[in-house]
Amino acid sequence: MSKSEVIQVAGQAVAVAAPERGAYRFVAVKFEVWDLDGQVFATVRDAQRAASSLLSKGRAFDEVEPLRVAHIAAYQAMNEDRLVANA
Repeated sequence: MSKSEVIQVAGQAVAVAAPERGAYRFVAVKFEVWDLDGQVFATVRDAQRAASSLLSKGRAFDEVEPLRVAHIAAYQAMNEDRLVANA
């Protein structure tokens, strides 16, 4: 069985490639590659290429910051739903 692999671009860990049914699901750990989160790739190398391609477009911080804020809000809402469900 395959194991998860860290995807690095320019020496920075940006995601994890998690094995899933003979392929790899992209799990973003940096907001700069959030657009790829959840996508499935045939190989880890394909996922790494996609991350490199996205980052080579040079997304500015003002493009990434709204994603970070949205992610935090979604995470908080998800946890609040769990608290209510367990009450």
